Amino acid sequence: MKRLLGLSVLPLLFWGCGQNDSLLAGGSSSEVPNALTGTASDPSGWPVAGAQVVLRPIDYQPGLAASFDSTTTDSNGRWSLPSKPGAWSLELHKGDDRWIAEVNNWEGNAGPRQDTLRQSGWISGRIGMASAIKKIWIAGTNHMASCDSHGNFLLGPVPPAPIRMVSLVDSAGTPLTSIHRITPRSGDTVKLGDIKVDSWSGEDYALWPKSRTAIVDISPTGAAGTGDHPHFPVLVRLDSVLDPAKVAREELRFDDGKGLHLPFEIETWDSSSHKAEVWVRLDTANGGSLKHLLRAFWGRKQPIPPGAPSMFGTQDAYLGVAHSLTSKTQAGMTFPNAKSSQGIVGNAIRFDGKASLKLGAISDRSDWTIGFWLRPTAKPSGEILLLGTESLLDSLRWGISLRDDLVVRIWSGASSDKELLSAAALPLDKWTWISASFDGTSSRLSLVVDSIALPRITVKMPAISSLPVTGMQGFVGDLDELRISATVRDRQWQQLERQTVHPGIPWIRWK
Repeated sequence: MKRLLGLSVLPLLFWGCGQNDSLLAGGSSSEVPNALTGTASDPSGWPVAGAQVVLRPIDYQPGLAASFDSTTTDSNGRWSLPSKPGAWSLELHKGDDRWIAEVNNWEGNAGPRQDTLRQSGWISGRIGMASAIKKIWIAGTNHMASCDSHGNFLLGPVPPAPIRMVSLVDSAGTPLTSIHRITPRSGDTVKLGDIKVDSWSGEDYALWPKSRTAIVDISPTGAAGTGDHPHFPVLVRLDSVLDPAKVAREELRFDDGKGLHLPFEIETWDSSSHKAEVWVRLDTANGGSLKHLLRAFWGRKQPIPPGAPSMFGTQDAYLGVAHSLTSKTQAGMTFPNAKSSQGIVGNAIRFDGKASLKLGAISDRSDWTIGFWLRPTAKPSGEILLLGTESLLDSLRWGISLRDDLVVRIWSGASSDKELLSAAALPLDKWTWISASFDGTSSRLSLVVDSIALPRITVKMPAISSLPVTGMQGFVGDLDELRISATVRDRQWQQLERQTVHPGIPWIRWK
């Protein structure tokens, strides 16, 4: 009969309490600040020596290259690891006996805990909608199993302790489906049967009766993009594919032509104008390529289940996005006295010379990118601040401006002798793409106007400022698709944003 072991884990922070403790694994005493310590023993109280202890991030996925803090128990069954804030998975095992626990923020946890190391168990089951679910594992461990073509899996050996099974991740490594928590049985197999996955990642698009496939053309014959850009948002106009008057927006889904679900956000779904405009997040936009597919599905009305990644979320470094007056995602983003107008995509924001724009402070960020479409309908009477900060101190001022000759200027008051100017004046009554970025590490400032990237310059930008971003006061015209990111988008990204939105560029080709 297999011997069952016990584990006593003491996640304490010792601050010289005077105990007469022996040395822990790795040669440290228990009186180590910011250390996580424990003791392994069997049910009879005998210490378990040589057991491995591993601390992994709770979002770790098996197969990924990563290093972890680990140690082994000493002759007294004791061990010590650095204490870290965050969510972690702590696993101890020796032979077929295992123990695991999820712990949030070990620092400051002063309460002892009792856990038992038991003989490993197994889990079997079947995942519904298995065409999208390929792998299943225990959060923060190396325990993983692959599903067969019918969705069946056998997972083990796994610790007989409460665990969280997760399945499928997006290309950024974010778990999209959390199935549920379960406790395996020591030395036995838990049969779960059929597990219904009610999530965005688990939908089976084979159930959708209608579809249309397009070739994504980023070669010189299409969007003419260069470089590789993960999680790139593109605008998909569906007017030639389906009729919003006959198709409900709840029917729509997208994948990459090979089964990978793609996040999307509907901006226009107008049955009267028969117009449909949708933002779709490509897994990767590979410049110069004709190899990617985009597939649209409809014909099955089904509310989108939870779990879909955000199109313009913080995971992709977006601070704020404004599609229109009513569709915006950023705390404090307002457009006093502005009105709605027809945009290059959906509705735009109209300024009549008295309206303005207000945002939260972004000038204290070391890296940023700002992009937007602009359509001036009248020449300014003087230089207008489109976006930036105003202050009595030059060292705190910066901005993207439109001069009275319709030339775009980007500048910093801390480097008053340096500026970037657009190569030509902006046309009246036409949309122009403008994108600026600043690299805080290299102090490099860049500007892209339409598809033309100006030579970068080195400038000083305000390093610390609580001043809000304002602008557009005195501007007459329209603003659309304002995007603010807490990262440096390279110039190829900035140019491709324009190329995949401009209505005259045939970058998507429906079969």
